[in-house]
Amino acid sequence: MNSIMILFPYNKRGVWMFDDTNFNLKGEAFVGGMSEMIDRLIEKCKINYSKSFLNLFLKRKIKITFSVNPFPEYQMRLDWEYTPDYRIPSGMVYDSQLKSFIHTYKREKGDPKEVGNWYEWNEEGMKGWLCPALFHYFEETPKTIYVKVENI
Repeated sequence: MNSIMILFPYNKRGVWMFDDTNFNLKGEAFVGGMSEMIDRLIEKCKINYSKSFLNLFLKRKIKITFSVNPFPEYQMRLDWEYTPDYRIPSGMVYDSQLKSFIHTYKREKGDPKEVGNWYEWNEEGMKGWLCPALFHYFEETPKTIYVKVENI
């Protein structure tokens, strides 16, 4: 795998997403706080990007460079926080207060390649989730990801 990778996300209805034909990804969305992180990074770095109708219609993109290794002029460092657990249905119990049956669950350690990972941008106090598509770019869960955003 490459040591420095590049994506060209676009904003659609307030959500950043990207396409990558190398992995048959189309409209892969940055959700779970990641779109907000990208918005904050664009604002912090004074990138001239407007969420105007024209930009959305034209799918105007930005350039995001990322790596597990620090590189010149990176602007954001994401630190791995945790991999979510699975919630597996384990049965049902009667709840006398609700007067109905409710499902019970047991937790099992999640597989990062199936449930994704949570990262924190400590400098800004923000957290976000990266989905399992992350493993198209990294073989193992990265403990740190360095990011740079640019206008194109």
